[in-house]
Amino acid sequence: MAAIMARDVLQRRMPWWATSFLAAPSAGASGSLLLTSAQRRQLSSMTVRGGDGADSARRFHKACSLCDTSLNSAQAMLTHGRFLRLVDSNRGDVVIHVDTTDFLSWEGTTLTTVPEEAALLERQTRLNALMLPFWVTEPQATELCAYESVQRSLRCASSGSAIIADAFQNRDTFVELTCGTSEVTRYVNWEALCSRSLPPVTLHSCLSFFRCFVPINVRTKRAFDTVVAMRLRVEAMCSDCWCSVWGTADDYERCGFRVLDGALGVYVFNGLGSPAFLIHALCTTTPLEVYAACYPNDSICTTSSS
Repeated sequence: MAAIMARDVLQRRMPWWATSFLAAPSAGASGSLLLTSAQRRQLSSMTVRGGDGADSARRFHKACSLCDTSLNSAQAMLTHGRFLRLVDSNRGDVVIHVDTTDFLSWEGTTLTTVPEEAALLERQTRLNALMLPFWVTEPQATELCAYESVQRSLRCASSGSAIIADAFQNRDTFVELTCGTSEVTRYVNWEALCSRSLPPVTLHSCLSFFRCFVPINVRTKRAFDTVVAMRLRVEAMCSDCWCSVWGTADDYERCGFRVLDGALGVYVFNGLGSPAFLIHALCTTTPLEVYAACYPNDSICTTSSS
């Protein structure tokens, strides 16, 4: 089969893990742009081409789409346009999006930009015939694999299992990276954490869970610490509502907002063990005003689930 030639909007080659979704002949057609859902949303005023290319995109779990527009127009809008944040009252404001690079972190971002480390990851991927681009550290794996919902959805073993411990001790599965810092850390691919007794995890499930999702506090406008962020990510996966703005009832009150009576929320403990009951912005009386206050440079609009 001929090599897939589809490129992203910056004219970079598509990562190796995306090629299985681009098998349709028209997916590599000259001039086609491969977009994530977030990029497609930015270009929502433009027509999306139908046909086999769109079918191929749908197999990407709506994580990409072929857009019928010029490269220059798309680049200009994505680079200089005001960010369009569509808020769905049922599903939140964060759609599936990951960096279109070969190796990704648990947050859907590029794992490393160090060429030698990328080469090491490529070698490990090839030797172990890996199908997933996501790599995690031992603390990250321990925290994520502690949730039963993550174990069910992403087929991983529980945190205390031998599978997790062995993965970070086996030189055939772990790699040591700095990721551009001064500290060397061991990483393993998510596949190495999966239970052998369960069906293989799908790339679709991983793209959804490991999407770029950075929940912020409504009062401080800052990201939560890693432990809380992971807890909110798990909650978003379980509810299929990826809302990026959270806070306590007191946080909202201090900002001039009010939560709904009986609003549901999530009990969390931060890295220092301090408890909090967090409520997302959609459980307030004026969610769009909350979003506008948190993202003053974005265009805030509402949308409905399809």
